[in-house]
Amino acid sequence: MTNARYTTMKELRRAVSENGVVIRYSESVFVIDGNEIDGYTSEVYEFVTLPAELGIPEDECRLECVAGRCSRHRDAGLALLKCIRLR
Repeated sequence: MTNARYTTMKELRRAVSENGVVIRYSESVFVIDGNEIDGYTSEVYEFVTLPAELGIPEDECRLECVAGRCSRHRDAGLALLKCIRLR
């Protein structure tokens, strides 16, 4: 049994702050959240099921967290770069 964390893009968009963003990049989804004072965090998710497989919108497909919030970054650009490198 794995300790996987599943969610959807719709749930992620509701969870991020006003400074946060949820970005689809190929078959990955990046989540950047935080602020300039506390720093930004990054998470990488991958689709468990692709929209084309089920015929449903990508916002409703299941995602699995493959790289969680391991560090804080001084700006959102560095957090995004971390996501790209982890992918």
